[in-house]
Amino acid sequence: MSNTEKIRKATRRQQKSDITRDKIYRTAAKMLEKYDFNSITVRNICEEANVSTGTFYHFFGSKENLWTYFLSGGLEEYAVNYKIKYEGDISEYISEVYEIYLSYCVDIGIEFLAHYYSGTNKQLSRSYKGADMRPVSIWIRSGIEEAKKAGELSDSISTEELIHDICVLIKGCIFEWCVSEGDFDLIGYSKKLISQHMRGVLN
Repeated sequence: MSNTEKIRKATRRQQKSDITRDKIYRTAAKMLEKYDFNSITVRNICEEANVSTGTFYHFFGSKENLWTYFLSGGLEEYAVNYKIKYEGDISEYISEVYEIYLSYCVDIGIEFLAHYYSGTNKQLSRSYKGADMRPVSIWIRSGIEEAKKAGELSDSISTEELIHDICVLIKGCIFEWCVSEGDFDLIGYSKKLISQHMRGVLN
């Protein structure tokens, strides 16, 4: 077999793998529109997606990792066409990062979010293992560090505390949006609160 044939075969295998992984995730996301976060089992997901449990564990390792994909892999794929770069205004930068994330949330749908943003979902906690490596945390941390280098933010401001505060603020907005059945502009309202918070930090 030539190198070209090997590459084509590997590419087809990867495409098939991506399709299967996406099928499992989308099946689980659809189920989360109807059922509580903790009531969905790996077996339920596999039966609905028509895949073996071995296939599930190959891609995600655990149910928790599957839901983490919502906050990591799924978001990264969604954001691939966005420019995420600090350009001298940290408040605007943070607003833009969360506009991407909240647009992603809105596109997924309020039914999913209402079940995902549950008090029983420990992955939403900043103390959850791996939370600091999620895309939003990485993007925000990078922007804050750039703002400190540029002198826009004081070095005395705790990067992790600022990330935590804004994260709590956004989770509150999402929760309220779900409770009100989407009865306000989630992105616009969140940007307003971020701006208000950042004014206090920058002053």
